[in-house]
Amino acid sequence: MSAFYILLAGFLLGLRHALDADHLAAIASLVTRSRSTGETIRTGLAWGIGHTITLFVVCGIILTFGVGYEVFVRYVLRNPTSWAFDISYMMYGTLFMMAGAYAL
Repeated sequence: MSAFYILLAGFLLGLRHALDADHLAAIASLVTRSRSTGETIRTGLAWGIGHTITLFVVCGIILTFGVGYEVFVRYVLRNPTSWAFDISYMMYGTLFMMAGAYAL
């Protein structure tokens, strides 16, 4: 399976997750309270930015512990892992994609 199909599957699953009933109900309850379009936009942006910051923090924590563990195991215990590079590769990729979306 090529990387394109893996990314496409992840994108489609992400869309499915974003359009689940719980997300739509949460946004609907927030948006119906607003009195103006500007307030609705600010509420939606704040909700989206909160989710994005959470993703950055979680990716950063996983990346930090994964690389730190690999350094400890490789240089102190002299027994490198086979999965640490894969985790750091995926987490860096995720962070770069989110940063690219933020820059747009």
